[in-house]
Amino acid sequence: MVSKMNKILGFIERVLPIRRIIVHSILMVDPHFKFYRTVKSKENLKIGKNSVVSYMAHLDLTASITIGEDCMITDGVRIYTHSHYLLNKRDFSLKKEGKAVKPNPIVIEDNVIIYSNAMIMPSVKRIHKGCMILSGAILTRSTTAPYQIWGGNPAKLIKIKEV
Repeated sequence: MVSKMNKILGFIERVLPIRRIIVHSILMVDPHFKFYRTVKSKENLKIGKNSVVSYMAHLDLTASITIGEDCMITDGVRIYTHSHYLLNKRDFSLKKEGKAVKPNPIVIEDNVIIYSNAMIMPSVKRIHKGCMILSGAILTRSTTAPYQIWGGNPAKLIKIKEV
């Protein structure tokens, strides 16, 4: 199992310019998974053990993404970690003091499930433990407590799971 993991990590390092991905124990990555990054940072993705990143998931690594243990990110999920500076309503200048993008790191705690085609927007800072983001949801703000179910466009709190 360890040699297979080393082969996968070696392949990722050869194909992508990302040199340091912190991985614990088991990482299952679909062959169609895409890393997307716009800046040269090497430590922007941390994935906990037994987490699954599935088919055609799109992770923007402009800022850091931390995924906890036992998480499932299913097919077509998009996680964005940057937005653009807009100085005012009339001037569409994307640069503020030499910077074009505003990085927004995100933390996904343990046991989170993000179902297919959900979008996590850059305004989200944290998805709490045990939360579920339903299919097609567009999450525009952080979850407020553990064990919540969010869905819709924009995503709203639907239910709190019983523990």
